[in-house]
Amino acid sequence: MVIIGLLCVIVMVVIGLWCWRSALYYATPYAKETGYKFLQVLRDKGLSGEFELSKAIYSFDPKAQVFFNVYIPKEDGTTSEIDALYLAPWGIVVFENKNYSGWIFGKENDSKWVQTFHRNAKYPFPNPIRQNQSHIKALLHFLDLSEDLFVPLVVFSNKAEFKSLDAGSSTVIHTNQVQTSLKRISSHCEERISTNAQEAICEKLAPCIHVSDEIKQQHIENIKSRKSRKRTQANTLETPEETASINTQDSSCDPIEQATPQVLPTAHQEPQPTSTNESEDQLEKCPRCGADLVLRTTKKGERAGEQFFGCSRFPKCRYIKSLD
Repeated sequence: MVIIGLLCVIVMVVIGLWCWRSALYYATPYAKETGYKFLQVLRDKGLSGEFELSKAIYSFDPKAQVFFNVYIPKEDGTTSEIDALYLAPWGIVVFENKNYSGWIFGKENDSKWVQTFHRNAKYPFPNPIRQNQSHIKALLHFLDLSEDLFVPLVVFSNKAEFKSLDAGSSTVIHTNQVQTSLKRISSHCEERISTNAQEAICEKLAPCIHVSDEIKQQHIENIKSRKSRKRTQANTLETPEETASINTQDSSCDPIEQATPQVLPTAHQEPQPTSTNESEDQLEKCPRCGADLVLRTTKKGERAGEQFFGCSRFPKCRYIKSLD
């Protein structure tokens, strides 16, 4: 009976905490603006990061006009999804939010940045600075405003640790630095957007906020299509002879079906910043998928005996590079 009583108390406490946290969430501007359910935000890593970002913005300005998951039409007929927009009298802050943990490596002009974990695996992801630049480009066309009105901010989770991150002139911060950054930016800017202009911007953005599932799905399909085209264009660079030379290699060179993690230095070494620029051959990384390049030897055919670098993800990735 005592055990049953304790279990009942524990269950009641858990239910009470759940109801309390749920009530606090539904009272936030984020919940009212997006309409997302409490459980939905808890389960979705991206939405959880947006919620934390929203709390930082509203801490700076409780009456802030913030829009989340904005789908801006582009000139080519596709859409650009923006994580968050903060419309203020002194400017429009465009947020690219990354709810990532682990170590983050990257440079301002790299096409890809890298996320690593304690198990020494590397995971490339699109350069968020470039992503935000494309968002602003779409906004410039859609809103027909001056470029100097836009303020780009890339925000990472507080769990992320920047390792030799070179953002150049761009601003890359953690969630707990958002309030301070907004305060600094606003202190250096005068009021440039009138109340009437803000209302006009809100009216134009309204159809881009609560979009239909069809538009969201089409946005995803467009992204997949772009990636597919890039892969197709990359595959055309391979000659038939080069492809044949890979296929005739000894089977012992074939990798496992899943991607092989890239190994970082051992724990006692300081990890070095990783650049994913395709032009930096000395890193010996595949410019298509970011995996390791391995030295291989052609076993058969006219090129028998010749050595070359091939992607360790073969046959999923067939990139090769000559030794010349």
